[in-house]
Amino acid sequence: MSEAQKDFYKILGVSKSATPAEIKKSYRKLAVKYHPDKNQGDDTAAEKFKEIAAAYDILSDPQKKEEYDNPSHRSPPGPGPAQQGGFRSPFGPDIFGSDLFEHFFGRGSHAHARAQNVAANSRGANIVVNLHISFPEAVKGTTKNIRIERNTQCESCDGLGGSGSVACAPCDGSGVLTMQNGGMVYRTTCQQCAGSGSSLRDKCSVCNGSGTGRQESKVSVKIPAGVSMENQLRLSSMGHYGKGGWGDLFVNVNIPEDPRFKRVGKDIHSSVQLSVAQAALGCTLKIPTVYGEKNVNIPGGAQPGSVLKMSGLGMADLGNGPKGNHKLRIEINIPTHLSEKQRHLFEKLLTIEGGDSP
Repeated sequence: MSEAQKDFYKILGVSKSATPAEIKKSYRKLAVKYHPDKNQGDDTAAEKFKEIAAAYDILSDPQKKEEYDNPSHRSPPGPGPAQQGGFRSPFGPDIFGSDLFEHFFGRGSHAHARAQNVAANSRGANIVVNLHISFPEAVKGTTKNIRIERNTQCESCDGLGGSGSVACAPCDGSGVLTMQNGGMVYRTTCQQCAGSGSSLRDKCSVCNGSGTGRQESKVSVKIPAGVSMENQLRLSSMGHYGKGGWGDLFVNVNIPEDPRFKRVGKDIHSSVQLSVAQAALGCTLKIPTVYGEKNVNIPGGAQPGSVLKMSGLGMADLGNGPKGNHKLRIEINIPTHLSEKQRHLFEKLLTIEGGDSP
């Protein structure tokens, strides 16, 4: 089979309908089988490993896979240097561009140096967690302790993965792998060396060259007063460790609804049920708020749907502005069944008001 006819799906031994998980599983199995460290001196295995890595790079990326599966979706060749090679990148300058031509036309050292720089500065991955807090905690702020599993710096090798270095066999020290399919040239970062072009001569026996170890960490998360479901908290350098530094920890705040309160902007809304007598005569009631019960004077003649404002008992402002208010909606409880005494009193009231008895 010629280079231009290579089938990435066939290389990984999966069908076109394979799921991302199936593609990943097959790649890992084949990568272990043909890994250069297990097949030293076997050029065929090294070439096979190159093909596997390059095929996985394309099929594991949804955008690249779409371009590969649908050649008609690729950008048409345009004017300029890209036509010198008879193709134009469907994936943008990170895959094709100056680095590609430097690699092909004798300036590979610059591409190699750039790839090494990218690999050396690769930070650890970020971690995203969901944290549930109560509505009062969202209003007043709180501190929560959570536990996360993350990659940490290997203490044995100080995160270096080992000592010494040799040229990476799969990419011949270039940091990149190239493949051709149907006239298209695919250039991918070497999976073996992560684009650095070199591998460790003596791997750390503790982390096997990864520079990382797995550890459970306890993290204290301060939730600011006034936080909402739209807010995501970022804790710098609390993510996974990588040779270029630490990733970040992102916390998505989930706030379940509270049956007593409803948030509207910075204000908190609730309601209170009054009897006809309480609404007519006025009263003082203990009203639940997120800051505890408060005595509220309800004036006589309160009407259904009217709203009383309790200043400063709403949400805090994340921008250090004034707090919102607690707004209390008045609802009148009209009795549906009257006792004889109640009926007598209402009839007497109706007579006083000048109405007719039923």
